[in-house]
Amino acid sequence: MIDMSAWQIPPIFELLRKLGDLDPADYRRTFNLGIGMILIVPAAAVSKAGRALKRLGQPFYVMGHVARQRRGRGQVEYL
Repeated sequence: MIDMSAWQIPPIFELLRKLGDLDPADYRRTFNLGIGMILIVPAAAVSKAGRALKRLGQPFYVMGHVARQRRGRGQVEYL
């Protein structure tokens, strides 16, 4: 699950969504919404990964978690 309130989406992406009249799912799938890369780490390693990224001068956000899907194919869910 991705919590979209975990970071501020740059205004340009909302402008593109409005101008293109994009469906929210297409919008999220097409644009990175200000997130260049997602690094998935075990919950126990979040602090360590955050410290390493901070030392490198990289901003980071804890923006969600991986959850077991009850049935069907896996998919990204947004909060």
